Order: sequence, then structure tokens, then C-alpha cells
Amino acid sequence: MALLHRALVAWFVALVFLVLLVLQLDHRTQWSWFLVLVPVWFWDCLIIVLLALHIFSQYFSQDLRSRPWYFCRRLVTLMSPILLKITFQCLLCNRLDSPSSGIALYYLFIPLWLLLLAAIVKLTRILVPVCRE
Repeated sequence: MALLHRALVAWFVALVFLVLLVLQLDHRTQWSWFLVLVPVWFWDCLIIVLLALHIFSQYFSQDLRSRPWYFCRRLVTLMSPILLKITFQCLLCNRLDSPSSGIALYYLFIPLWLLLLAAIVKLTRILVPVCRE
């Protein structure tokens, strides 16, 4: 998928999501929050498919078959943030649809906190070089 196509799809998905969000927040509709987040989940599924195609094309084009742990680590490293985001979205939709569901806010935000912690660690490792003497 070309860069222009990805940008157009991203803008369209963001526009549809924001329209659905505004309609839901203004109480113009009585839709489920799962339905409001469908464009975001569509985007996440598209990203997962593109990442999987990229990883498997690298696996078959290079000699990564001799290093299977590198392949597995790369797959987990690239897929886990999106899966944490989807988990957070599902928990949030469940909480918003039924506030008496019994899910505490602490447990609701655990996937988001893990995602932010992993992003901070990754950026710190990139920005702060390790002195190896």
C-alpha cells in the first residue's frame, strides 16, 4: 500500500470515527460504543495485516529461517502494541456501555499503561546511547 493511500485511509477513518464520536457524545444516537469504535478497529486490523505481510516478506526474502528467535521477537515486538491498544479499547467500550459492569478503572487502564511504559522504554533506548567501552 503506497504512502498516499495509507494517508488517505487514515484521514478517512479518523473523520468517520470523529463523526461517530460526536454523534454519540451529543446523544443524537443510542449506539453501542463498540459500534462507534468500528473505524478504529478497522484501522488496527489493516495495520496488523500490513505488519504481518511485511514481517513474513522479510522472513522469506532474507535468511531468517536460521534465526527463528529473531523472527519471533520481531513479531511480538511489532504486534504487541496494537494488541494492547485493542484490549484497552474493548475494556473501555465494555465500561462505557455498562458502567455497572464491575471493572475498576485501575484494571481498565492497565493495557494503556503497559503500552505507554513500553513506548517510554523504547524511546529512551533510542535517544540515550549506551556507552560500551
